[in-house]
Amino acid sequence: MNKIVFIIAAVLLLPAVSYGMTGSTYPIIEPNLLTQIQSRAKKLETHPNRMRKIFKKKLMHYVPTHAYLPPSDKSYIFYHDVIYKLPFSIPRVQGGKVVGILYPKGFTFHVLRYIPFNFPTIVIFSLKNKYERFYVSQKYGYNKDPEAMILTTTGDLNAILKMAKRIKKPVYANIGKLDERFGVKNTISIVKRSYIRLNDVRVTVIGMPYLIKYYRKYHKK
Repeated sequence: MNKIVFIIAAVLLLPAVSYGMTGSTYPIIEPNLLTQIQSRAKKLETHPNRMRKIFKKKLMHYVPTHAYLPPSDKSYIFYHDVIYKLPFSIPRVQGGKVVGILYPKGFTFHVLRYIPFNFPTIVIFSLKNKYERFYVSQKYGYNKDPEAMILTTTGDLNAILKMAKRIKKPVYANIGKLDERFGVKNTISIVKRSYIRLNDVRVTVIGMPYLIKYYRKYHKK
């Protein structure tokens, strides 16, 4: 694909560039670059369907940069204070001029104090784990808990889209480091806002023993 992008870019850019000729000129022994580019471009034009198929295949096997998390060997619940650390200083401005530092780099604050409303349930799981995949499908797919956000820590785009189509609900790749923000260490983790500890989120982790038992309940021989 890189070669294709280069060819197309070159075809678009080269005609728009004009070079002034000064001094002596000499014949070039190597094949003319523009001729090669135009020749390859014609090949692409004569096989558009083939190129689309190649592009689609590469796209569907694209693997997002997941934040992988291992499954848990037990179920448990914990609370996590969502704290944000400033990566840079915020200046103090008066009359359009910087007069100092309002918040220094490294300053931390409790995020949920500034969010008066609730946010959707966040379900973090591994799509490649059949027990986790089945549990999430049954509990949060098929219009159940419609506001819940489902995030997978594994799987390529093709697998993600297949699951989303099957359960009739979006499935997202966990690329936003939400696991780090919420202190999540294992899958499945279900993140909700706590109404007891207002600065915290309540994270419910479902362990593999329970998931296996849940799966076998629906797949009795």
